[in-house]
Amino acid sequence: MSHIGGGVFEYELFSSCGKRISYSFTIDNQNETIQSGCCIGSTSARSIVIPDADTLLPTVCFSSCDSCETGTLVTFKVALQNPTAQGVYIAGSFNNWSLTSSPMTFDSVQGLYQYSTVLTAGTNIEYKFVLGNQFENVQGLCASGSFNNRTLSVPTSDTVLPVVCFSSCSPCPPPPAPVNVTFRVDMSLQSVGPNGVFLTGSFNGWTPIPMTANGSVYSATVPILSGSNIEFKFRNDTSLFENVPSSCGVSDGFGGFNRFLTVPTSDTILPVVCFSSCSPCPPASLVTFRVDLGILAPNPNGVHIAGNFQGWNPASTPLTFDSTGGFWYFTTSLPEGDSVFYKFINGNTWGNDENVPPACGIGNPLNRWLVVPTSDTVLPVICFSSCTPCTPLPKTSEVTISVNMKGQSVSPEGVHIAGTFNQWNYSEYKMTQIQPNIYQVALTLDTGAFILYRFSNGNTFINQEIISGTCTMFGNRFLQVPSTDTTLPVVCFGLCDTSCATLSIENFSLDRLKAGFSDDVLFINGLPSGGYPVRITLFDLLGKTIFQINEFSQPVWKRHASLPAAPYLLRIELDGKERNFKLLKIH
Repeated sequence: MSHIGGGVFEYELFSSCGKRISYSFTIDNQNETIQSGCCIGSTSARSIVIPDADTLLPTVCFSSCDSCETGTLVTFKVALQNPTAQGVYIAGSFNNWSLTSSPMTFDSVQGLYQYSTVLTAGTNIEYKFVLGNQFENVQGLCASGSFNNRTLSVPTSDTVLPVVCFSSCSPCPPPPAPVNVTFRVDMSLQSVGPNGVFLTGSFNGWTPIPMTANGSVYSATVPILSGSNIEFKFRNDTSLFENVPSSCGVSDGFGGFNRFLTVPTSDTILPVVCFSSCSPCPPASLVTFRVDLGILAPNPNGVHIAGNFQGWNPASTPLTFDSTGGFWYFTTSLPEGDSVFYKFINGNTWGNDENVPPACGIGNPLNRWLVVPTSDTVLPVICFSSCTPCTPLPKTSEVTISVNMKGQSVSPEGVHIAGTFNQWNYSEYKMTQIQPNIYQVALTLDTGAFILYRFSNGNTFINQEIISGTCTMFGNRFLQVPSTDTTLPVVCFGLCDTSCATLSIENFSLDRLKAGFSDDVLFINGLPSGGYPVRITLFDLLGKTIFQINEFSQPVWKRHASLPAAPYLLRIELDGKERNFKLLKIH
C-alpha cells in the first residue's frame, strides 16, 4: 500500500462491478484482528460488494471498523503544468506553514501529487502547495487574503478535494499537441537558385527545410506544438535569406527581422506571401537585361548584374552568354510599375562595375533605371559603361602568304614581311621556312581591308625586295583581304612570277666549293643559294668528329671555330654527294 500522509496508507483495486470480495490489512506479516461490525463470520475478514462507480472507502483504523481518531480525512491533490524532479509539498495553517514536513506523494498513473491528513471538522484552514522551496503564486477566485492563500472549511466527512494546477484555481490544461502548419511563399518576383527554396525557423533550430514548388508558389508542412511562439523566414538557394519588412516581423537580433507566429490549436495553412514582403506578390512581368562587353575580356568570375531588386549583391546574379549574339543576358520577374535601379559588373565584386554615363544614369553614384512595363520585355543590347550598342568589331580573315627565295642568299636574320597592316615594321613578322627555299607566314587581317606589303631578306627595309613586273602598286605588292581564310600562291622574291628562274641543284657541282680557316672562322664559299639541305662535318686527323651540323645552303657559310692550330678534315654532303677537304689551321 502507498503512504499518502498522516499515517494513512492507500491501495487502489480494479475489479468487476457487483462482485463481493473479502480482505484484511497486514503490518509486517501481522494480520489484523477484527472483533465485530465489519467482518464475515469467524474469518475476521472485511467484505464489500464492488459498486458500479469508482469509490473511495472511508479510512479505518487497523483491526477496527472505525476511524482511528476523531476528525475528517482530507486528501489534497495538485498537478504540475511542467513536470520536474523537485519535490512537491503542502504547507498551511494546519502544519505551521512548514515547507518540508508534509511531502506529497506522486501518483504516476494519474500524473499528480496527493497528500491526506485528518483535520478537525468545522475549522477553517489556509494552505499553499510548494515546489522545491518555493510557494506557489495562486491566481484566480480561489486565492484569499493578501498572500493569495487557498482556503478550506473542513467538512464533517472524509473528503478528496478536486485536482488543481499548481498556482491555479483550475485543473491544468491538456499538454500542447503538435499540429500541421503549412508555410507558403510566392517566388514569382525572384530568380530561384539551382538548389531551390527553403523554410528556416526557431521550431527546429533554424535547420533548412526544402520547400515544394507548385508554379511560383513554394510550400512546406511542418508539425509544431500548438501554442508555441515561433520565428521563421524563407531562403532562396543556399544563402539568400529574404529581407522581412519590419511591419510583419520581429527583430532577429542582427539588425533584420523574422516572421513570427503563435501556433494555433488545429492544422493550419498560412496565407501565401511574397518573398521579402508582408503581402501577396503584385502582377509581374519578365524582364530580360542584356549587355555587350565590346572589347573587354570577360572576367574569370563571370559577368553579373546587381540592383535594388536583388539587394545590390554583386555576386549573386550571374548573366548567361549568348554565343550567337555575342552578348550577356539575365531574365527575371519584376513587379509591374516598380522602379528598378541596376548596373552590370564584369566580375563579382564592386570595383569591376561599369561606369554608367549621365545620359542614361540616375542617382549618385549613377545607375541604370527602368520602370517595369505591364508586359514581358527584352531590353536592347547596350555596351558595358555606355548608353548605346557597342561599335561592331571588324571581322577578320587569316591570310597565308609564302615566298620562294631560290637564287637568294638568305640573311642570317631570316625572311620577313611588312606592310601597311603593321606600319612597315620589318622586324615584327618573321617568316618560317616550311621547305627548301619556301618561307611562309599567316596574318590575321581585317576583312575587306586594302593592304600593301613587301618581303625583306633580313629584318630591315634596306633588304626589302625590289619587285619587277606588273603585280605592284607604287612598287608594293597589294591585296584586298577576302571574307574567308585564304592561302595566296607562292611568289618569287623580287618577282611577280610563281616560277623562279634559278640554277637547279642538278646543275650544281661540288667542285665549285672552296673552304678554309680565317683565324678562328671556318668558311665555305660556293654552296648553291636557295636553301638546300647540306650536312657539314669536321674531323681531326684521327677521324674523331669535332662537330656535325645540318644547314640549308647559302653561297657564303661561316662558323666560329676556336680550335688549336692543326690539320683537319672537312666533309660536305649535298644532294646525295659529298666532297672532302684537307684544311690546315695555322693560328
